[in-house]
Amino acid sequence: MNAYVRHFAEDDFVRDLSGDLTHLFHLTTVAGIDAAEMVAPVLNGSALVSLHTSRCGDRLQHRLTLTGLDPAGARDLAGRLSDLPGIRHVTVEHVIGRQELRGSAVPC
Repeated sequence: MNAYVRHFAEDDFVRDLSGDLTHLFHLTTVAGIDAAEMVAPVLNGSALVSLHTSRCGDRLQHRLTLTGLDPAGARDLAGRLSDLPGIRHVTVEHVIGRQELRGSAVPC
C-alpha cells in the first residue's frame, strides 16, 4: 500500500439514518496525475458525480464524490486507490444527505 489508510466507520452506521449515502474521497497525488483516468478502472459500479482538483505545491489535491457504494465498499475502494502509483494519501468521508446536495461544490 502506497498511502496510509485509516477506517473509522462501522458497516451498519447508516442503518438507522435517513438520507442518501454518498462518499467523498480526498486524494493527494504527485503532479501530472489525471485522477479521473486513473480511478476509472477501480470504480467497480460506483458513479463518479464530481471531481475537483487543485494544486498544493508539487502535489495535487483531488476531491471525488461517488455514489453507489456502501461503507465497506467505500473503504475497499480507498484501499485500492492507495495502491495506485502516484497516490500519496487517501481519505474517505461517508456523507448522508439529501439528493439535491449530491455533487455540490465543497469549499476548500
